[in-house]
Amino acid sequence: PVALLAEVSPARLEELAEVPVEGRVARLITRLSNEVGLPDARGTFVPLKLSRVEIAQLASCRSETVIRLMTRWKEQGLVLTQREGLVITEPDRLAALC
Repeated sequence: PVALLAEVSPARLEELAEVPVEGRVARLITRLSNEVGLPDARGTFVPLKLSRVEIAQLASCRSETVIRLMTRWKEQGLVLTQREGLVITEPDRLAALC
C-alpha cells in the first residue's frame, strides 16, 4: 500500500483528503464537460460512455456512492444519464459542488 501512495501526486493526495466525494465526482464531470462537452438543447452533452464503476475509479470512490450521487443529481435536474453519455443540464450548479 505504501508503494502505491508513492505513485500518487501530492496534489491528488491533498484532493482525496480534503475534497468530499461529491465534490470529486462533480469536478470530474465538470472537467469532462469542459474538455469534450458539446452544446445540446438540454445543456452540455458529454459523449463518453462511462459506467458508474469507471466514474468511481476516476474519482477514487465506490461505485455505490456514484450511483447515489447520479440518482440525486438526476432528481435535482443537474445531470441526465444516457446510453451515449451524460447531459449536464445545470453546469453552474454542478460546478458549485466542486
